[in-house]
Amino acid sequence: HVAAFPLVKPDDPNSLKDALALRAQFAGIPNLTLPGVKVFADGVVEYPSQSAAMTAPYANTGKYGDLLFKPANFAKLCIAADKQGLIVHTHAIGDLAVHEALNGYEAARKANGNSGLPHTITHLQFVRSEDIDRFKPLGIVAAYQLLWAEYGFDTIDLIKPYVAGDIYAWQYPARSMLDAGAVIAGASDWPVSTPEVFKGIYQAETRLGEWHGEKGALDASQDMPREAMLYAYTINAARAMKEEASIGSIEAGKAADFALVDRDVLTVPAEQMRDTKVLWTMVAGEWVYRAKE
Repeated sequence: HVAAFPLVKPDDPNSLKDALALRAQFAGIPNLTLPGVKVFADGVVEYPSQSAAMTAPYANTGKYGDLLFKPANFAKLCIAADKQGLIVHTHAIGDLAVHEALNGYEAARKANGNSGLPHTITHLQFVRSEDIDRFKPLGIVAAYQLLWAEYGFDTIDLIKPYVAGDIYAWQYPARSMLDAGAVIAGASDWPVSTPEVFKGIYQAETRLGEWHGEKGALDASQDMPREAMLYAYTINAARAMKEEASIGSIEAGKAADFALVDRDVLTVPAEQMRDTKVLWTMVAGEWVYRAKE
């Protein structure tokens, strides 16, 4: 199943028209949907790029990163896309980018009412505490790559010396968002990082890593329950693609898509769960993969 989200640029007035034309061009193709559009709100936070849009400046440059659209234009795009039945799926890493993405979605809800479309923010590396409670009432999906929530060089050396302390404290705040009622969807950002689900679940659950020979956790208070992560990678991921009526759970009338794994992933210790292997895979009622014995 492929759910494609064409890239649009809020500051380009023709961008959404092009995406709508693409959706019409590829309508009716089996196992392909174009349920929404993709927007980049900013870049990445790590030194030396530091292009993630922040509400406080980077300590070494005094710059705030790069917000890649004018907020008013993004709000217009959200309103227009929502009217057309399109999900807006936004890359946002810095806390300012997340805040402005939420503002755009809020504008769409106010203008159009609640369409029920699962508008989504992905990555969410830094989220201000005051923005966490906005996800549930706005019906926004938080698509996380929690494989990245690791205590290590990338999350400490490349970030901590440069990012304001009150922002850094909210790095990948998945548990706080879950507790606030946000829908957490599991994502990989493949091919940037591995698509192996169980490694992602392990990292979300433990947030462990090694930094200069010291083992630790990247804010253990943000650990995710394993069951919540299994929902994240199944029905919630389907919801983010507007596919929950046909995939994402084992129910009568849904596609017969299954994976058989080699251990009980709900009960084994985290270190064992991380190495779970897929034995068989079924798609649409047909076995398409069997592991070599």
